[in-house]
Amino acid sequence: MSVNRNKPHLVVIQEDSPYRDLTNGIRYAVHVEGYRIDSRAPVGGWTKVLASLEDMAPLLDRYTEMHLLLLMDFDYEFDSRMAKFQQVIVGQSYQNRVFLLGVDNKEFENLKQTLKQTNIERIGQMLVEDCPQQQTTIWQNQHLGCNQPEIQRMRAAGVFEWLFK
Repeated sequence: MSVNRNKPHLVVIQEDSPYRDLTNGIRYAVHVEGYRIDSRAPVGGWTKVLASLEDMAPLLDRYTEMHLLLLMDFDYEFDSRMAKFQQVIVGQSYQNRVFLLGVDNKEFENLKQTLKQTNIERIGQMLVEDCPQQQTTIWQNQHLGCNQPEIQRMRAAGVFEWLFK
């Protein structure tokens, strides 16, 4: 089932297959409106994730209900990658509808070890379990803590109002 482009929806661009599995877990979480998520195929690298943002710009301009979530590994370079992301979105009409989240590590495996969970789809469910209530305790670990400002931006943009039941 495809998303309705004229209603609020989230297009997800992901770096690799672990992020695809994570997104699947989020889509099928009990309190998530999964039909509002358009999960695209992994693009294969963080540079391609950022390049996808530029490719999606015409769609973001055309569909004002479209929101874009980029998922990538930060490889311990969160500040520089976030700066590159900011350079692309600042001043754009869609800047408050585009978000960047990821794991600040070289490998997704480190997050699995930290959360003591081998099923990546289950990790996706865990990550959104407490988002609607504004409690993001699972996000406060060494691999995900850098995402707090973006989660707050998503909340401020109203994404949680239509994404969660």
